Amino acid sequence: RFRHLLVHTSVLASELPRQLVRLNQAILAKLDELDGEALRNRPHVRAKYLFGAAEYKAGIDCLVRASLLRSQASQFEEAIGYLNEAKTKLGLVTSEETRFELELRIQAQLGAAWIQLKNFAAPEVAAAYDRAQQLSALIRKSASEEEFTALWGVWSNRLVGGQVRKGVELGRALTSIAQTLKARHLAVLANAAELVTATIAGDLANARRHVDFLDRNDDPSDIHQAVTYAIDPKSLCLLYAAHASWLRGEFEYSCERAEEALAHVEASPYEFVKPYVMIFAAVLPLYAGPSPQARALLDRAVATADRFNIAYWQLIGRIWQSVATLRERHDPEALNLLDNLVHMYRASGATFFISYQAALSGLKLVEAGEHERGLRNIGIALDLAEADTERFTVPEVYRMCAAAYAQLDGPDTGKAAQLLNKSFALAETQRANAWMVAGALTARRFGIDLSGKPVTAGYISALLDRVAADGMSRKHPFFLEALASQN
Repeated sequence: RFRHLLVHTSVLASELPRQLVRLNQAILAKLDELDGEALRNRPHVRAKYLFGAAEYKAGIDCLVRASLLRSQASQFEEAIGYLNEAKTKLGLVTSEETRFELELRIQAQLGAAWIQLKNFAAPEVAAAYDRAQQLSALIRKSASEEEFTALWGVWSNRLVGGQVRKGVELGRALTSIAQTLKARHLAVLANAAELVTATIAGDLANARRHVDFLDRNDDPSDIHQAVTYAIDPKSLCLLYAAHASWLRGEFEYSCERAEEALAHVEASPYEFVKPYVMIFAAVLPLYAGPSPQARALLDRAVATADRFNIAYWQLIGRIWQSVATLRERHDPEALNLLDNLVHMYRASGATFFISYQAALSGLKLVEAGEHERGLRNIGIALDLAEADTERFTVPEVYRMCAAAYAQLDGPDTGKAAQLLNKSFALAETQRANAWMVAGALTARRFGIDLSGKPVTAGYISALLDRVAADGMSRKHPFFLEALASQN
């Protein structure tokens, strides 16, 4: 009898999982019969019963779709939660190739979601995209859209983390994959990546060529690429064209591209892409001074980031709000906030724009008489500038640091002159006419020679003729400031 009970128990134990599978299959069928559409719109609920029915791949697919829906709604913590749950179920999938393919999708979506909660350079982003790139190689997805997606994530992570040379290399690889696949939407993304990389590397001359390519190849459907790539490709291209053109001095063209980017992103159904565009458009007028338009854009960007708890853009937006305040007036609270935020952002692993922000906060601290704190930030700015983390802002970083050294209680005119000449020479190499004019104005203010020549009214006049011949608009804020200095 005892043996009989053991056998009976064993039979029941083996039968129970099968009964549970059949029960979950019956539940799925009944739910589909009652309200299949509602269940399809709540894939995380469907996933629960699919796992119970031993349909593991389908269950993971549902969790990935649930994550995608949360990302589309700018709810990234929930999106990451579903993806992490999906990762825990991968071991239930017996086929190695299928498991790798599922994980590749999970890792790519994880990287895009972590960008919004951390930043492009965050370790979580690097880990997700590095693993995705490894998986694309394991399942022989070379020269595929899967490889492109993984490589895009690695490219953005390295570039924002200050690895400009690596970013250039990866940007070329993106272009190569897009050309091999002859995929229009990937070509649009690769074109944007090429322009971003070139601008950050200090190559400002070809922005119009990239915008022309965008105009020929853009499609309204590309707006949905933001979910996969964490950023809107059209507005990305337009914004970097606006920045490169502003630094070249092409003021009207720059303003037009920034306005086009803002108008484009306003129509996006995805709220998470809007803070970035508003912030980066606001930076343009802040290069030159106070701007009510920039203030309004930044306030909207921060409000949107706060509403959806998008941590990365909350931090970046507040940094630039502090910059906007300091462009308007001396404000100890804004200065302290910028100082703290710069150090917080640097600790996150990102370097993008930190040298500029550190130089500005250092300069403002020196002007406020806080020389020790100011020089600490100047040191950070110069370390990053010399590390070649980004090149397009380096002339302005050197200029602001020079202005700080020139205003110490015991002015270090030698250091100021050295930095200002480095600034002018680099701006000249980049054909960054805006930075050249700004540098000359600072040299004149502090009586510093450039290339051994005193910066007189005649020097400024000749420089304005030169940069105007190179395409700098006479309406550019720095051009107008230089003209006013002649009176």
